[in-house]
Amino acid sequence: MVLFPQLIYRKYQGDQLMEEFVQHIKMKCYWPEEFKRLIEDAGFKIIAAWGGYQDERYDQGKELVVKFGLQ
Repeated sequence: MVLFPQLIYRKYQGDQLMEEFVQHIKMKCYWPEEFKRLIEDAGFKIIAAWGGYQDERYDQGKELVVKFGLQ
């Protein structure tokens, strides 16, 4: 899946817009097992995996966190 979000920076002085910058981002998103397969197919060994920075199960959290090393 590919998402196309925008990062928008606006600087105001009072109610007047002084500066604006829009960064268009092309972001590839992976399903949990697809992400692991991508890492392994690149020749790495998965050491640990979890679903977020609060120790959620790999397929349950908001992030995909994978610790890997060379095989």
